Amino acid sequence: MTQVHFLTISMMLLVGGPASAQFADPVRSHLDTGSDNSVMYVTDRCAGLFIAMSPLSEKQPALADMALKNATALMSASTRMQMERGKAIEDARSTATRSIGMMSDEYVQVFSQSWIRTANYFTDPVLLDDLKACVSFAEMTREGL
Repeated sequence: MTQVHFLTISMMLLVGGPASAQFADPVRSHLDTGSDNSVMYVTDRCAGLFIAMSPLSEKQPALADMALKNATALMSASTRMQMERGKAIEDARSTATRSIGMMSDEYVQVFSQSWIRTANYFTDPVLLDDLKACVSFAEMTREGL
């Protein structure tokens, strides 16, 4: 992991604040709408998922690398979308960081609950579906950059 990625992820987790996102539905349900708000929500939510899973994957370098690469690409995309809405770069970066941090906090809770129940982080079926959807979404986002 490069120092820049580590610092970016660390900053995002610190700024995120308390978890307030509620995932009542899977990521996939937001992909079909195609609205700008849905695309931004999915971008931030998927970035949050990848940030939350990155430290859990440190014993699997390929998985940790994939999570970091996707989180970085999605954070850049989120910042760019904020700028397209007229925000200055620092405001856009701050908004993206705050939103993604909240999403990451929520996923950390999901991972923690899964660990307590099963001694495994990756057992929740909705979480696994979110991961599949987010991997596909991140690949499409990276290709579009």
